[in-house]
Amino acid sequence: MDILNQVMVKKFDVFHARKVFPVQVDPDKDDEVHMFFARGDRWKRLRAISNPAFTSAKIRKMSSLVHNCIDNVIAELKRRAHNNDSIEMYDIFQRLTLDSMSSCGFGFKTSAIQNPNDIFLKNCRQVLYNTTRPSLFFLIGFLFPNTDKFLVRLARLRDYIFGNPVFWLEKQFEKIIAMRKKFDFVPRMDLLHMMIEANKLTHSEESLHVHETPSQNIPEPKYKYAKLSLLELRSQCFLFLMAGYETTATTLIYTAYELAYNQEIQSKLYDEIIECFPNKDDEITYDIVNKMEYLDKVWCETLRKYPLASTVVARQAETSCKLSEDLTIPKGMIVQANIWAIHYNPDVWGADPHKFNPERFLPELVAHRHPMAYLAFGAGPRKCIGIQFAKMEGKIAIVKLVQTFHMILSEKQGPLETIEGATIAPVNGVYLRLYPRDIDQE
Repeated sequence: MDILNQVMVKKFDVFHARKVFPVQVDPDKDDEVHMFFARGDRWKRLRAISNPAFTSAKIRKMSSLVHNCIDNVIAELKRRAHNNDSIEMYDIFQRLTLDSMSSCGFGFKTSAIQNPNDIFLKNCRQVLYNTTRPSLFFLIGFLFPNTDKFLVRLARLRDYIFGNPVFWLEKQFEKIIAMRKKFDFVPRMDLLHMMIEANKLTHSEESLHVHETPSQNIPEPKYKYAKLSLLELRSQCFLFLMAGYETTATTLIYTAYELAYNQEIQSKLYDEIIECFPNKDDEITYDIVNKMEYLDKVWCETLRKYPLASTVVARQAETSCKLSEDLTIPKGMIVQANIWAIHYNPDVWGADPHKFNPERFLPELVAHRHPMAYLAFGAGPRKCIGIQFAKMEGKIAIVKLVQTFHMILSEKQGPLETIEGATIAPVNGVYLRLYPRDIDQE
């Protein structure tokens, strides 16, 4: 973990680049690179333009939009619970987070909650499914790295001829961006609006400075190139949609599974919810939810036990770097964090790391833990930009779900199996039975 701290934080100027996957666009030269794959000067510019969208003030404003989506889900779940259905919840959470992200991020309305065949939902699911089964091009590129550029061109030709869900989504974003620019119409202060506005401004050093980056060795953005190109803007939209849609949905499904499996934990969380919101009609505000201690422990323990993006927490050395007397990382070498080993290390988390135990996140225990012991969102300047938005959306959904229903595992639910792709997803979903809480809260 000390080595990871060197790589992710202290030597970030050397290890600011992510690893390059086979058949991936050039992170330095390709116009379609988004913030996740970009590196160096380009990453810093994209991150700086995106940062203002994720302040606490902006997220607080977005919470009302999230409430509307969650209320629609609760209404759908009440209907199905009334019919005594066994409910596959992963499907429900994916529909929720897509509607929420499209509204908060880009100001357009999907209808995934009401319509399980929504065209956006269909294409987002196909993108994620494709990440679980590497293509022939990926395998060839992995075995023969020198063929990468040729394979990228070949893959694009294939996608142009036969279609591709990524292309479809990007085309929709092009239309949305063009409409926003043409009519200069702002339905709300969403992520897309703030990125478009960033293109209209003269970028001062203050407006583009990445305050969270401690290193002075990565060049500041070249301001005359600071504006986002159409392809960059489109790619940023695609990144935020997919990341916001899937990671929160998978966090919610594992949280719901563990609460249904561990009834005493569900009861304790329900008690905290009733304490914070004694009446059913009490507004579930961003600020109160943010202060709920046991809810935060449940959230953190879920992401410890199910680290969703474990495959992508890796850095590439831009130059040769000496980390200690005995360890030098040569230029180009990848340092991959083994998050599963860290999150399940009994020396860090106790003798029962496979047990779901929110008490691991008591403040006094967290204070004495290594800073690299918990890597749910990565670490250092390149950790997930959307942490606070994901917490806001996910925690409000959990509060409303537990406030409204008592959850148990359905008889249809077998042992939980997962598959690794863009995230760690449940193979066959998660089936629960929901029972409306009948006792009125006074």
